[in-house]
Amino acid sequence: MSVVVALGITLVGCSNKVTERVQGSSSPVIQENGTSEAASIQVGTIDTKDGKNLKISMAGGTKNNFGELSFHKGETFTISVESEYQGELEIGIMSITTEQVFSDIVSVEKGEFIITIPEDGDYRIYVGNKDVKATTFHLKLSKAIEGPIV
Repeated sequence: MSVVVALGITLVGCSNKVTERVQGSSSPVIQENGTSEAASIQVGTIDTKDGKNLKISMAGGTKNNFGELSFHKGETFTISVESEYQGELEIGIMSITTEQVFSDIVSVEKGEFIITIPEDGDYRIYVGNKDVKATTFHLKLSKAIEGPIV
């Protein structure tokens, strides 16, 4: 089974301010970028067959959080990243309870890092494309996301 999540919203008549709303529920992050009267938001897509190996496409300057994983304090979680080009990706986890993000910047085409879980609880995978151009990258998680990705 392959899961593909595509998110897109068009806003008309919005202000010139950049806004961001991070939600702790299963809703994705929604961002408004740009200064035009009609801004288009494209967060991207997530494709996975097993909840552990993910292919993610993201517009430049966007962030997203998805899935749900339960961890215990002190447990380790490994995330491997392989990107189509050398850019800046912010990869990590976000506490559903506190919305605090525990992440690292990956600025090479391949990277791996280990996160030591700070407290018991449920977390979401957190990704951010810090570059202005869109990117596609692969994440390999040491623990599979069970249940819905979004």
